Amino acid sequence: MSDADNTPIPSDEGIDVEEENPGPSPFTPPPPVERALTMAMTPGNTQALALDTALEPLLFTLRTTGSPPGAAGHISGSRLPINLALVIDCSGSMGGEPLTYAKKACAQVVDLLGPEDKLTIISFAETAEVLMPARRVVHKPQIREVIYGLRARSTTNLYDGMLAAFNQLRAAKTEHSVNRLLLLTDGEPSAGTRDFGSILGQVAEQRARGIGVSAIGLGGDYNDEFISGLARRSGGSFTHVETPEEIPEAFRAEIERLSRIVARQVRLRLTVPSGVSVRQVHGRQPVFGNRTAEVTLDDIELGSSQLSLWEMETSPRPVGTYRLARAELIYEDGATGLTERLSADLTTKFVADLETVNQTSDAGVREIADWWRSIRGLDKTMMELRKQGMPQETLEAAFDVLEAQANRYGRGDAVARIIKARTAIFSGGATEKLLMDTVFNLDQVRLS
Repeated sequence: MSDADNTPIPSDEGIDVEEENPGPSPFTPPPPVERALTMAMTPGNTQALALDTALEPLLFTLRTTGSPPGAAGHISGSRLPINLALVIDCSGSMGGEPLTYAKKACAQVVDLLGPEDKLTIISFAETAEVLMPARRVVHKPQIREVIYGLRARSTTNLYDGMLAAFNQLRAAKTEHSVNRLLLLTDGEPSAGTRDFGSILGQVAEQRARGIGVSAIGLGGDYNDEFISGLARRSGGSFTHVETPEEIPEAFRAEIERLSRIVARQVRLRLTVPSGVSVRQVHGRQPVFGNRTAEVTLDDIELGSSQLSLWEMETSPRPVGTYRLARAELIYEDGATGLTERLSADLTTKFVADLETVNQTSDAGVREIADWWRSIRGLDKTMMELRKQGMPQETLEAAFDVLEAQANRYGRGDAVARIIKARTAIFSGGATEKLLMDTVFNLDQVRLS
């Protein structure tokens, strides 16, 4: 976008308008093509005070449009094919009930997948073993036999297990498959590469190749910051399960999410003129270019919405209406396999009267900004609790704020999650891991 975009947008005065109705056009436009997503861009305010620095939130709401049209020839069935790697911790602590329920969960996954999907099974202890290389889910009894052969061994070489899975996923991925590593672990890496930075860097690299990581942490001994970080870096999910009995449901929920994806490789890019900058994107790390900022968003499931909140700063300028940004949403449509682009322009009217500015503030955008700040407050409270301990009243207060906001905004899913977390934590029956799970999932801001 050139500096010319800083000039005020002219009004319609002085533009000639034909007096007579020219009649209907002989051209009939084709019917609009329904895309998988719509994009709404809502500024915190459509007006700003002239000759002053403006700092405003900018909210993007991405929504799915309903059932996708019939799949194109290169996509089988009514959903994208799934390319999945099950990476199962088989260290000594997983022996007994944990591994029994892990096998049950893996067998359930086999039941949920079809012949259009691919599956690989990898176990890790002191070393990683590719128990079943990537193959189509056709001969299900044979695959179950592989699963039932899982055995607990000794240490936890998580990195090698993930690396083996990435190799299998890359070899089996197709242009339009949903590629996911599903990790189950109950402990920290104790063998092989144990540098968290190196592992997270590998995960980020794989995301750029279209491969995500979803992580399930069992019990109270795994590193929740690290495991949730794997999911954050790759656009996957993070789930804490307190008991082995919860493992099958966590696996089932993940397959359900993957089977409903209708838009993948979702990116949101802003191009701005001089004098306008992106301060931050909540929950994301933008990649900055020449007057651009871009974030990669999570794949989007049918029937859901995803929000992205940006903070924009604009330098002082005279009274007038200015084009401050062009937004572009880029994604692959799950029904057609085509790359789609949606765009919109952000314009703001700079006025001399502060009272006029205050009258056009968008309450809905402010509520979302407050929601995110509350989540950050709960996150900060949790970190302080971990470092030095904290009175129960302080944590209770953080939960109270978040629960009140969730009720006010109609976030029934969030209310249920908050109540579950606070009940378990204050009854002494849960660890900090459940709190991390709560913060992670509330921070996703996916609306159903």
